[in-house]
Amino acid sequence: MKRVLKRTGIATTITAITAVSVLAFGGVAYADIIQDSIVGSASVTLVAGSETAGSATMRLNANGKSDGDIGCNIDAGESPLKLTVVAPSGVTASPNPVVITNCTDDFPVSFTAGTAAQSGTVTVLILAQPAGGGEFKNQVGIPIIITQPVPTNTAPSVSVNGVSNGASYEIGTVPTATCLVVDAEDVNPTAASVTTGALLNGLGTQTTTCDYTDAGGLNAPTATVTYTVVDTVDPTIGYTLNPVDPDGTNGWYTTDSGVLVHFACEDVGGSGIATCPADVILMDGADQSVTGTATDNAGNTASVTVSGITVDTVDPTISYTLDPADANADGWYTSFVTVDFTCTDVGGSGIAACPADITLT
Repeated sequence: MKRVLKRTGIATTITAITAVSVLAFGGVAYADIIQDSIVGSASVTLVAGSETAGSATMRLNANGKSDGDIGCNIDAGESPLKLTVVAPSGVTASPNPVVITNCTDDFPVSFTAGTAAQSGTVTVLILAQPAGGGEFKNQVGIPIIITQPVPTNTAPSVSVNGVSNGASYEIGTVPTATCLVVDAEDVNPTAASVTTGALLNGLGTQTTTCDYTDAGGLNAPTATVTYTVVDTVDPTIGYTLNPVDPDGTNGWYTTDSGVLVHFACEDVGGSGIATCPADVILMDGADQSVTGTATDNAGNTASVTVSGITVDTVDPTISYTLDPADANADGWYTSFVTVDFTCTDVGGSGIAACPADITLT
């Protein structure tokens, strides 16, 4: 339903190129009415900077009584009524001017708003009118309301940096896991990585996760990387002897307590030592050896062998025989007596020296 009267608060202008009196009957002017299609409190709403147009129509309503030109002021063969559209700042009207050729049709006009457009009211000015005379009553007043565009918000993305999915890292050399956030709208977006997965002796599987929600409430798809911490380096093992050096001759150890072999194991920067051999005591025996093996918590091993250990802790034995074997009844030998020594070292290092026979005269 189109308005017949101008809305309250909008001035009514009557503009003509030639000054023609408005015919009146009983105090009422009978001018043709230029009006728009906006009804009541309606308006045209535009989004600043948007290419989407809003529209209205304009028409010329003929007054049936004489205003100098009976009926429609646009007669056959006459030039049309041309209206210049006056829009608020930043608002563009199309077409402009609006050309009205009859009193029957609605003539559309569309509006678009620039980024700096302002709200206001569209009016028109008569640019040119038909030559047949007649008056025009201008009631065009189209409210334009400018709204701001909803800020664009693209979803962010997030990835895990530093570690790679499925990778294995030597214990002690695992890179620092961080989150890389990309978001078109947020300034310097950051996120903290979360690493889960219990390690035993520094070894095992861990998962690093990155999440991010931007200022507009959009969530990035969760980024997850799983990797393994390993130990592929063998431990080390060494030994010490006590006594350090042979305390007997010819490379023999003669200490009653034997030779103590003490093993020392290390796994520097690794998973740690799982087992290290206990001390070993080597007792009597020639050219003995013992092997010790260190095992770390990853199952890596290292071995060392102690060899050439010769131990003799048992003294040799010595005995003698006499020749002649027995003395006379008075305990005297009536001939020279030969003393014959016998030396033994059963299971030991062997006899190095045994006394020669002695003849007692």
